[in-house]
Amino acid sequence: MTRPFSPDEALSARIEIVPNALLVPYNDPTPRRGKVHLGGVYRSDLSFVENSLCFISETRQVNRPQPGIRGDDAAELAGTWLFGGKHDRRFGHFLVETLSRLWALEYCQGPIAGIAFLPPKIVPAKRASLQLQSSAPLFDLVGELPPRRAFTEKTRFERLIVPPQGCGAGMMAPGSPEFRAFINRRFAPGIQPKGAKKLYVSRTKMTGTPGHLLFERLIEDAAREEGYDIFHPQEHGLAEQIASYRAADYILGVEGSAFHMIAFSARPSANIAMIRRRMSDAADGFIDQIARITGANCVDVNCLTENFFIPDTLPMANGTPDLGAIYALLQREVFFAKHHSSPDLTPEVIEAEKAALAAAMTKE
Repeated sequence: MTRPFSPDEALSARIEIVPNALLVPYNDPTPRRGKVHLGGVYRSDLSFVENSLCFISETRQVNRPQPGIRGDDAAELAGTWLFGGKHDRRFGHFLVETLSRLWALEYCQGPIAGIAFLPPKIVPAKRASLQLQSSAPLFDLVGELPPRRAFTEKTRFERLIVPPQGCGAGMMAPGSPEFRAFINRRFAPGIQPKGAKKLYVSRTKMTGTPGHLLFERLIEDAAREEGYDIFHPQEHGLAEQIASYRAADYILGVEGSAFHMIAFSARPSANIAMIRRRMSDAADGFIDQIARITGANCVDVNCLTENFFIPDTLPMANGTPDLGAIYALLQREVFFAKHHSSPDLTPEVIEAEKAALAAAMTKE
């Protein structure tokens, strides 16, 4: 598998301009989580353009070359286009994957007719177009862009600019230097700070999906005692989320997609603490992303005793915290002003909390 970039590696010199490029949408009809799709960009001699590889993270590749590809049955499109990679409208994936090649617009010379995206799976053309349109409010956050189009059929481009992917999840989250500069210049410049000075970003109302920290409501209660406003991002519009993160001097919460928006929005003077829900290296990318994009002080609250998964749900890790260690660290790092006692989390109490979470995740 081809490995993506290092966060210190400049990518602009790797942009490839492909004349007579062939774009092949993902075309393996067998749905399977974690599957590597066939499809991408090919040169006129039908060799594969490595820059068109798409990644979720440094260990999760989305696509691969298709052997025996033909180009004589492709539609033709004039002009110069930018390859935008995979369009994923899910919030966190959009921020770190769908936006991940737009930095290259600042290195393009001459007019760009449009940005070519691939739907994440086989869908009819109309549905792919509607899905792309549904992301318009998120695209608008990075300012005026060329027209965007989702391609569901093989298409031959007069000229296609293919940059490598400049961000992603996991250890790709910090982004390339060009991606970070693009976000700092272009991300929602007109939204002014507005909101509380101390913000607790909560996941306690996200009952439709796994990926939780047990007993988060207790941490939330402690934060409320410390003067934090409890903020549920999904209950607020994009502009209000960004304004709130830009206003806060202290931001605290449990690891999740909201921290990508925090990384794109918070001030360099902010103090940010992320409480991990995963024991793997996957959470490291959030910490590095926040530090590299914002320049803010970022505290890694890594106080887990275990990870577990809930059967019959998405394979997203849930965590069991050491509440005493979390409270002590937050007090030491001046996110909390006073000592907070942890209740006695016996094995029986923990198992009961797991059962309650499983019931909430799997109920009809």
